Amino acid sequence: MGYVKLYPSKQEILSLDLSVFKNLKYLIYGFYYQQELFNAENIAQTKENIKKSKESKFIVYFDFKKLEQVFNIVEKLSSKPTTQNKSFSIANYKCDCGHYISIDADNGSCPVCGKDSHFKRKIKTKCPVCQSRCLKDHYGNGKCDNCGWQFDKYSNKFRSRVIYPNLVSLNKARNLYSENKPMKPDLNDFLEAFEFYGETGFDYKNIGFSLFAKNENGIEFNWGPEPNGTAYFKDKQDFIQNAKIGDEYVRDIWDKVENPCYL
Repeated sequence: MGYVKLYPSKQEILSLDLSVFKNLKYLIYGFYYQQELFNAENIAQTKENIKKSKESKFIVYFDFKKLEQVFNIVEKLSSKPTTQNKSFSIANYKCDCGHYISIDADNGSCPVCGKDSHFKRKIKTKCPVCQSRCLKDHYGNGKCDNCGWQFDKYSNKFRSRVIYPNLVSLNKARNLYSENKPMKPDLNDFLEAFEFYGETGFDYKNIGFSLFAKNENGIEFNWGPEPNGTAYFKDKQDFIQNAKIGDEYVRDIWDKVENPCYL
């Protein structure tokens, strides 16, 4: 058993044949107002509710008991417009007006009453890397549009450490920027980010690779699709010395990897 969530736009959900869900337990919510719009006994009325709604995006939730049910729905929807925008909010709070609101972190306004939340980036600041003018939220979070540095309250305190959401330390970011180089992490930076966060990944020759924390200091190294597999390393140094992709050591091909990231 399990569940699936879709995030269609208003145009997309109105184009869907909702009857494909009729044998499953499912709900339709407005993404921002969190209002339940679905009436299980009247699909036509559901479409009318959606048309009249101020929502621009929705959440379609359905339970399933067998994977075949999911495959059946996907097959029936495959010839219709499907969800392209799979982004989701990282913040959910109760506004003073009483509504529980999901918001985008850089928007930060309640769509019901319009009041700004602590997540709205409206506090003026300077980027600690390139000194460009930027905006941050009440908690110190933000992003520099010029150099790409992402703000957090710890990187200024621990300037030589790699701390989420960045993949290099603040001191190194400053040096790279001054040398007009991209802020791509070297293997040590990447593994320091892994030790801080516990899940990282990268691409090499169109194959995705991921690292997951295993036990106390261990590393689970996964790759796929075919050929796919898993390898284990006891710690960071073991990974540097022994991790291989085919016949190549990761340390030797690191300059060629793409999209290093947190997962």
